[in-house]
Amino acid sequence: MKLNIQQIESISYGKLLNLPDTFDSSAVIDSRKLEPGMLFCALRGEHVDGHEYVLAAFEKKPAFCIVEKTWYNSNKISLFGKPIWVVENSEKALQLLAAKVREISDIPLLALTGTNGKTSTRSMIVSVLNQNYHVLSTMGNLNNHLGLPLSILQIQEHHDFAVMEMGTNHFGEIEFLCQIAKPNFGLITNIGRGHTEFLESPEGVARAKEELFRALPREGTIFLNADDKYISKMNYKVRNLIRYGMNSDDVAYHGTIVATDFIGRSTLNVNNQIEINVPIPGKYQAFNALAAVAVGHRFGVSLEKIKEAIENHSGVGNRLGFRVNRYKILDDTYNANPESTLAAIDTLSGIQTVAKKYFVLGDMLELGEKKESYHREMGTAVAGTDINFFLTLGPLAFYAGEAAEATGHCNWRHFTTKIDMINYLKTHLTQDDMVLIKGSRGSRMEEILEGLES
Repeated sequence: MKLNIQQIESISYGKLLNLPDTFDSSAVIDSRKLEPGMLFCALRGEHVDGHEYVLAAFEKKPAFCIVEKTWYNSNKISLFGKPIWVVENSEKALQLLAAKVREISDIPLLALTGTNGKTSTRSMIVSVLNQNYHVLSTMGNLNNHLGLPLSILQIQEHHDFAVMEMGTNHFGEIEFLCQIAKPNFGLITNIGRGHTEFLESPEGVARAKEELFRALPREGTIFLNADDKYISKMNYKVRNLIRYGMNSDDVAYHGTIVATDFIGRSTLNVNNQIEINVPIPGKYQAFNALAAVAVGHRFGVSLEKIKEAIENHSGVGNRLGFRVNRYKILDDTYNANPESTLAAIDTLSGIQTVAKKYFVLGDMLELGEKKESYHREMGTAVAGTDINFFLTLGPLAFYAGEAAEATGHCNWRHFTTKIDMINYLKTHLTQDDMVLIKGSRGSRMEEILEGLES
């Protein structure tokens, strides 16, 4: 979005030196991604200080650079005549600038959060809304105190809708993100046991996510998952409520899974008006699609266009994508918590095949005091299915394997290194076997997939 120097001055933060009269709001915090005319914000990170790249950044002709006062005072001679916004804290300046852009922009903004399905649901919603609108969406997985401002700063004059994802693992974070984004519309996908190391319990997770609903203006709208017992009890002040679900009455959008194909992809019937072939395996992806139907239809996208958009949706990387190379692999390596892992187990179990099924599990992280019991729960769940082989990697996943073996699942094998697991799979997999790979982001289970593809 085009801004002028008076709008930056109105933020009343720091000192402006040699700034152009007008400039584009697009900003980066990685100098390697800087293009002429963009803003570069120098952040002090845990391992890297962005100020080390400011002088090199000016060679790429940015509109200006945001730097901190302590660094500027030591380098002002080298910066003579350069366009600089000198501030006490660069991160705060970035957030204030994003809030200013949002203040200027009057486009509708839908904010999403939830334990599972945030990115998949957002991606489907964007595909649907793009049928009628020019939609700005969260960039990649940039949904935190830095990523959300960077996404909002991408708003341009041609955008007429924004869909922003909000992640959290501490109380107060979503409230803070809402102060920047000022959403008119809100959707919480579900409440589960993710990030309980910091949020203590599912009830704690619900309180943290509820911050989104509480932040919406009275004239705003909530898209409410009526099937989730935590979400259905949340407090909010909005006048407009659009309920959707598969197991609840009194909903505006009722979904039913009427068929499942051989790799677990669902056919979703909505209100007996339309059937959608959801292109991503997993029953929960059909529920994500139902949310996209509710949002799209509310904003005037026809059911026919919604069906086309979802059926042509390609999904998001590492979120239960289906790959066929030498092996048939369900790639669910992006993240893991108990609910998403149980859903993955259900998906693999539901696949119709006479070939062998392998469930590969890495550690689920950030689960706090109950991490061992949660992992054991996963192992018990695997043992109750037709999954043939259960492979685990990591000290927490070991508990899952122990539980599976104790309940009668004999084909469990634990690995201490990824290379050993990769070699085992390459030795034992046949062409028609199905493999589902799951684990938290910190477990980097995508390296198993990369090893199988090499």
